[in-house]
Amino acid sequence: MKEIEKTKAIRNCTLIDGTGRDPVQGITVLIEGSKILEVVKGETSIPQGSLTIDAKGRTVMPGMIDAHVHLASWTDPTEPNLMVSMMSTHPNLLTLYAAKHAQEMLEAGFTTVRDLAGYMNQINHEVLAVKRAIEIGMARGPRVLVAGLVTQTAGHLDMKLPPTFHQENRGVADGPWEVRKMVRKMWRWGHDLIKTSSSGGIAGLREEVNWNNYTVDELKAIAEEAHSAGRKVACHAYGAQAVKNAAIAGVDTIEHGTQLDEEAIQLMKSKGVVWVPTLMVTSEMALTDIKAGGASEHLLSKARAVAAVKGSNFQKAYRAGVKIAIGSDTYTMLRWHWGKQAQELQLMADLGMSNMECIVASTRTASEALGIQSETGTIEKGKEADILLVDGNPLRDIKILQDTRKILMIMKGGNIEVDRGTKE
Repeated sequence: MKEIEKTKAIRNCTLIDGTGRDPVQGITVLIEGSKILEVVKGETSIPQGSLTIDAKGRTVMPGMIDAHVHLASWTDPTEPNLMVSMMSTHPNLLTLYAAKHAQEMLEAGFTTVRDLAGYMNQINHEVLAVKRAIEIGMARGPRVLVAGLVTQTAGHLDMKLPPTFHQENRGVADGPWEVRKMVRKMWRWGHDLIKTSSSGGIAGLREEVNWNNYTVDELKAIAEEAHSAGRKVACHAYGAQAVKNAAIAGVDTIEHGTQLDEEAIQLMKSKGVVWVPTLMVTSEMALTDIKAGGASEHLLSKARAVAAVKGSNFQKAYRAGVKIAIGSDTYTMLRWHWGKQAQELQLMADLGMSNMECIVASTRTASEALGIQSETGTIEKGKEADILLVDGNPLRDIKILQDTRKILMIMKGGNIEVDRGTKE
C-alpha cells in the first residue's frame, strides 16, 4: 500500500466542515497519518518536515459521499440494447469496469460510496473484489461499502430479467427464515450491508413501481438479522405503501421513495429513516440515455410517471424535515455519467434546498446513512482526513462541484489521491 506522509498541514483555507455550521476563514487543518489531528483558527505550530499546502483562501470541505451507486453496471458501447449488453457481459469484465468507475468517482471528489448491487451482480462479488483491491493499493478508488441483495421471488431485480434467463448466485429468498439465512450468507461473504426492496421498479421488464415486494414480517426479519450483526439495510421503495412497510419494519434508508404521501413522510421522520431520493435517475439526461439504449415504451412510461411527481414529493418531505442524503443511482440508466454525480446536489438545490443543505446531504447526513459518521463526513479532530480543496465557493455556486478542474486536491484517509494545482 502507498505510504502516507506522517504529517500534513492545509493552511489559510475557508472551511466548510460538513456539519452545516457557517464557513470559517483562516483555518489550518493538521493531518497525521490518515486522521485529522487538529482544526485551528489562524496559524498554529506546524511540525518540522510536514507537507504544507497553502490554500490561499480557497474552500476546504469534506470529501463527498454517494450513498447509491452500482459500480459493476456497464454496457458494451458496441451493443445498442442495454439489456442485451448487460446479460452478455462476463463477470470478470464487470469487475474491471467497477474498478474503472470507482476511480472516476474518486477523481470527481467522492471519497466514499455505497454500492447497492444490481440485477446482474446480486451477490456482488465483483465489487467486493474491487473494494479489497482499493484497500490493499491494487486499485484507486473511494472507500466502498458493499451491499448484497436480498429480494423475493418475482420481486424487484428478479423481474428485471427475461423469464427464461438463468443466473447463478442470486439473492432470491422468501419467508422470514429464508431471508434470515440469505442475510447470514452475505455476512459470510463479507458484505457491509443489505439491499432489499419493498416495491417494484422502473427498469424491470415485468414489474410495476406500485407493486409491493415482501411482507412487513419478511422485511422485519431482514432488518433484525442485519441489525443484530451491527449492519444496515437499504430498501428500494417507490410506492407510498412500500415506503411505509419498510419504515415500519425498521430499515435504515429508503431509496427512491418518489410516490410519497403524508403518512409515509411522517413515518420516515419519526423513525429516523434517511431518505436517498436519487433524483438523477429519472432526470431528463437519464431518460435520454435509456431511450437511446433501446428501452421499451413500458419502461419509459414508468420513468416519466415517477419524474412527474418526484419534485413535489421531494419538496414535501424536505419541508417536513426528513433526513436526506444524496445518492445518484448511477448505473445503466446513467451510463455516460460516471464521475458526474455532483449533479445530484444541483437537482436538490433546484427543488429548494440551500447549497449548504446540499453539501451536508453529501457529507454528514450521507455518512449517517452509511453508519460511518464517527469516521468521516465532517472535518473534525479524530476523523479520517477525507478532504477536498475547491477553487471557488460552492455555497455561492453549487455547480462548482461538478467541474473537476475546480477540485484542486482530493485527499482520502490522509493520502493525496488527486492534485490538480496545489503546487506552484
